Amino acid sequence: MARQKKSRKIGKIGVSKDERPAKVTSSGKPKNRSGKKPGSRQMLNMTSNQANNHTTKKDPRVGSKASVNLDKYKDAPFKKTKTKQVEKRYFSPQDELDAIENDHKLDVLLEKQQQSTLTSSEQTYLDTKLARHAQLCEMLGIASEEENETSDTDPFSSLDAISIDEFKN
Repeated sequence: MARQKKSRKIGKIGVSKDERPAKVTSSGKPKNRSGKKPGSRQMLNMTSNQANNHTTKKDPRVGSKASVNLDKYKDAPFKKTKTKQVEKRYFSPQDELDAIENDHKLDVLLEKQQQSTLTSSEQTYLDTKLARHAQLCEMLGIASEEENETSDTDPFSSLDAISIDEFKN
């Protein structure tokens, strides 16, 4: 068993609530208080500020409380609004050419065109982009691959004209 320390207190520690005597005034009347209630200075300032703010500021978003009949909108056909496609502005023709060459949608359509036919909208997109690509190549002086194949600047064309028999004795 644990050892208990010596104490000067006798009995219970603290007093239970039941044993407290009830506070009774001598005459049984409530005490006559003189002065204002606590916090009255702040309450006076707050009520005057609220009165001023309420009269001067009204919320402009508050509108009519009348109900709106939505039945007239029920039978109206739904109109699809077309979003305007904003054409991108490029700083130079080279930037625009790079954007066309890196266009993923254009690559997919070119592959699809080789395998099968395209829809009319896809075909118009493809035609406009290819036409713009050709126009930009012409502006920048870039020759297309088809022109490079047919050009006479091929270094091996002159070698084909040489005969091996000329070098034999």
